[in-house]
Amino acid sequence: MTRGRLARTAWSVGNGLALPATGALVSLAAVRVAGVETWGGLVGAMLLVQLTAQIADLGSRDALVRAFSRDPASIRATWQTSVTSRAVLLAFGPVTFLAAGVPPDRAAWMTAWLVALYVARSHEALVAYRRRFGFAVGLELAATAATVGAVLGIGPALGVDGLVVVFAVIALGRAAATVVAFGLFKPWAWIGRFDIAELRRCVPFFALTFSGALGSRIDLYVVAALLSAADLGRYQVLTGLVLLIQALAPAVIAPVLPVLYRAGGRIGDRIAARLIVVGVPLTASGIVGAWLVLVWLYGIELPPSVLIAAWLATLPVFAYLPLVYRAYRDGRERTVVLANVGGIGVTLFGTVMLAPTMGIGGAVLAAAAGQLTVGGVLVVARPRAAPSDHRVEAPSALPGA
Repeated sequence: MTRGRLARTAWSVGNGLALPATGALVSLAAVRVAGVETWGGLVGAMLLVQLTAQIADLGSRDALVRAFSRDPASIRATWQTSVTSRAVLLAFGPVTFLAAGVPPDRAAWMTAWLVALYVARSHEALVAYRRRFGFAVGLELAATAATVGAVLGIGPALGVDGLVVVFAVIALGRAAATVVAFGLFKPWAWIGRFDIAELRRCVPFFALTFSGALGSRIDLYVVAALLSAADLGRYQVLTGLVLLIQALAPAVIAPVLPVLYRAGGRIGDRIAARLIVVGVPLTASGIVGAWLVLVWLYGIELPPSVLIAAWLATLPVFAYLPLVYRAYRDGRERTVVLANVGGIGVTLFGTVMLAPTMGIGGAVLAAAAGQLTVGGVLVVARPRAAPSDHRVEAPSALPGA
């Protein structure tokens, strides 16, 4: 691998691992200080906040970046219209919280948390368009440090309500920092016109992002509904480490993305085959590392069968990720949505059937089956290459390939 490719891979690895790594650090502090059951209670609240925030976001980042690129002169007006139009969707938050049986005082803090996420996510398109990635990473690290510091400072007396307050306050501070950084702290900077057409334009992007996010969390929702808070806490810690391993896949494939976008079907299949060869030892060593982290740092012991199922859940993404990029290249986004929906259905059904009797082991097996379903749909739906399709040679940029 050349020095340039090595540098791109290193940056991609760091960027892709940042979010799951910071999440694991926060969960570690909370579990060590307050216990896994308290952490599980916080996870239940977090799932509701993130779900309603995803609905209010409506896939706006990708929709806005495309709109900015088409008409750079109207960035501010476009952004204001988007923020104002989507704000009505925030009403789903408190209604959902109260309907789920959340106490009113906790629901109020969760609503504040939701609004903070809405403000921060509304700036993601500006971050992407203006390439303010250094600011975004720095803010993420600062928020993580503040959260860990608050958890450690408050100590064992911290309960579920205390954790919700900590997360809400940190989210509000993060939103305020984002507003100031982009010069939008003046009230009139947020006033736009409501446009139902803006919501309709966001729907295709929302379908892609929401189906993917729901597919990665549907098992958590079922575990939260069917199992105890302690089981939810343990399961979230495990799945957080699984996501950390899965985040290596886009990092590994990043150096060959330009070739993948130009390549025909045969070359794309060859890249996918190389990626899965790399993924087998990478995910296996990752699961061993996850087991050591669970036992030594979190104090959580899980049966070997659960860890094997977790490995099966990490591997498919290394096989089907090139097929996702090829679908995007060919304008077949609906295929990706179909695959995500299929994975959601299998994971949901499997978790409902297996979790009550097998506990978190059944939920992990269902998650693995969902990942395999996503890969299966993408493999079946991929366009077949003609025998003469040799437009570019398969690269050797993948590690170990």
